[in-house]
Amino acid sequence: MSPIAALVFLTLIALPFPASAWNIPGHMLSGIIAYQVLHQESPQTIKKVNAVLEKHPWYANQWQARLQDVPVSERDLVLFMQTARWA
Repeated sequence: MSPIAALVFLTLIALPFPASAWNIPGHMLSGIIAYQVLHQESPQTIKKVNAVLEKHPWYANQWQARLQDVPVSERDLVLFMQTARWA
């Protein structure tokens, strides 16, 4: 195997390790991204999604309590972050 091929092989093996999408912060980041995309492309959808999420059993048990300490202007974003952890 040539040195260049070995370097490419080692690089491809090492790249996936830092990916953090399969843990809680990674999921929360996905929620932030989803919120930002919806906020730019379809802001009315955020209210529809929130209405569905507020009917989820975890909303009253977990998510709502976490939203109490968050400024009102950021509650929709934080709700997306919290619910992304559930999925």
